[in-house]
Amino acid sequence: MSIQAAVLKSRTVAHGVLVLTMLLGLPGHAGGDCSSPEGSEIDWAEVSPAMLAGMPFRDAAAFDLSHYNEQRGLLDVPLDYAQSGGPRLGIFYRLLPSSAEGSVIRDKPILVIMNGGPGVPSSAYRSLDFDYAAGQSDTLSGLAQHFRLLLVDQRGTGKSSPLDLDDPKLSAPVMARFFDSDEHALDHARVIEHAVPTGQPFFILARSYGGEIGFQYLLAGESVRQPVGMIFSSAILPHSEAMESFVSRREKQRQLNLQLKKRAPASIEKLEHLRRKAAALGLDPGSVNFLWADLGGSTGWELDLELKIDGLLALETREALASAMGGAIVQSVNLLNYVLSSAALTPGYTDRTITVETGRRVLFEPWMLDENWTLNQLGADGSWRECFIEAVDRNPPPPTAFPEVADIRQALSSTPVLFTFGTEDAFVPGELQMDRARALADAESAGFVLLEGGHGAAFSEEGAQVVADWARKVLESDTGENWP
Repeated sequence: MSIQAAVLKSRTVAHGVLVLTMLLGLPGHAGGDCSSPEGSEIDWAEVSPAMLAGMPFRDAAAFDLSHYNEQRGLLDVPLDYAQSGGPRLGIFYRLLPSSAEGSVIRDKPILVIMNGGPGVPSSAYRSLDFDYAAGQSDTLSGLAQHFRLLLVDQRGTGKSSPLDLDDPKLSAPVMARFFDSDEHALDHARVIEHAVPTGQPFFILARSYGGEIGFQYLLAGESVRQPVGMIFSSAILPHSEAMESFVSRREKQRQLNLQLKKRAPASIEKLEHLRRKAAALGLDPGSVNFLWADLGGSTGWELDLELKIDGLLALETREALASAMGGAIVQSVNLLNYVLSSAALTPGYTDRTITVETGRRVLFEPWMLDENWTLNQLGADGSWRECFIEAVDRNPPPPTAFPEVADIRQALSSTPVLFTFGTEDAFVPGELQMDRARALADAESAGFVLLEGGHGAAFSEEGAQVVADWARKVLESDTGENWP
């Protein structure tokens, strides 16, 4: 399931996710004829040269790689690592300096961030026009006090040969085969080889969907440069049972809704007012459900959400409310995310089809903010996208392949590993994932920390300090090097 469904602009960076659903003024099912003609069902095993040649990419606009504070680069890599002579892609990366209190520090250890998604560029974590001189703060500010940060745009996104997701020539089998976590891991390996000086120790932090990239990287063994230590932050773990995961996710969201009602009771009445206001202005009142992604987070999230509702209620025109509620919403579903998340996060299901069972098992009250509502709007625009999604729903892609659990345990035993999860995470419930992590890793060699906060708990100042303290201990005890 998409780790990014329905987040308002102010929460997009906080959660490390991107909102790409169509929520405002939605028609019902437009009634387009998506019945499958003979032979049009997706064949995930068939990737022909013609399909590769027809894959639409956006024109790469001229982009100056020079930057006054960051080291930026664009690496040439194969689309298919098994066929190095075939089509090529450009992978964009950024090495950010460490910074604290306005000072730039260039001798801190490097932390490679494998970000969430799938189908999300690194600019969701730090914008390309981030103003270092102004002392701005963002998702990465906590970790940047302790590390230099190496970011990579996932292939097909951002500046890394971005796919044209508005072109009906998009091929679902090509996306599933050549844009999945195993290719992401190899792309990161190329960037690390290029950007991290030989012999210099580095760490990896794999967050959310990035957890799958991290495991693929770790399991590549000696074929890639291995980190001194690896942190899995609110990470998706391999061999997790999809239905259990997303029933738990919905149960957590229900609990957070009840917590909102208890700690900020006035917000529930305000939500109802907002629904009525949306309807009166000709917007779908269900669109208010996009606020589900503001459930959970750091201390005081309930009052923050109430203040956000107040701001929406203060808007007077349809255009203003539609714009504010749209925020970071792109008016079409991210089809790259839809295909990849079906393979990686909900094998056997898709974002939409899994809601049938999770909704049956975990009932919500009418006033509750409901992620399932937003998921069922994906692609409901009557265009070719709707037929594309319905085809994926009928026949989801094969699950992302991982080695056996015994092999994963062996890999984890050879590298210092820290697992962190958030107590208030509406995306990846911390308690369930912590139990799974303990079942995968040796308790004597791995660290396990349940942090206060949500999906970005390890990125808060407190979480970043936990990560840095652990990394310092690993660096000094395992390599004998002093922390700069």
